[in-house]
Amino acid sequence: MSEEITNKKKVALSARAVDKMKIGTSDKRDIGEYTGLSVTCRKMGLRSFVYRYRSPLDNSLKKITLVN
Repeated sequence: MSEEITNKKKVALSARAVDKMKIGTSDKRDIGEYTGLSVTCRKMGLRSFVYRYRSPLDNSLKKITLVN
């Protein structure tokens, strides 16, 4: 089972992948240009976009959440 997970092809997050998300699917994370971006499909089909990054001022972890 662990071999299946490690052998999965990783691709950059796309608008098509976000549109095809269904309720209860696992989070999708971008491995392309925006590595801190992830998308979750919430109840009632609402999508939540989360962007995590390190602050250049104090090196602390920051998180911005947008709900669509």
